[in-house]
Amino acid sequence: MDNGKDFRAVPWSGEFFLDHIWGYDGSGLAATVEAELTDTWPLLRAGAFGGELSRAQKSRAALTEWKAKHGRGR
Repeated sequence: MDNGKDFRAVPWSGEFFLDHIWGYDGSGLAATVEAELTDTWPLLRAGAFGGELSRAQKSRAALTEWKAKHGRGR
């Protein structure tokens, strides 16, 4: 979701995209990622998203929006 608007901006929808893993009402993977997204997040400190928290947050928001539109949860 961080690569722009071309074909690379479409997530690979593996098992983490299933509704029972993604979660509902503040639980599940989506909530875990949101809670862990701080400036001390190890992936961010290792250079993901150019080390920019705002970029990681925008990507998470874009993924959440994409999931709401396209996720099937099956």
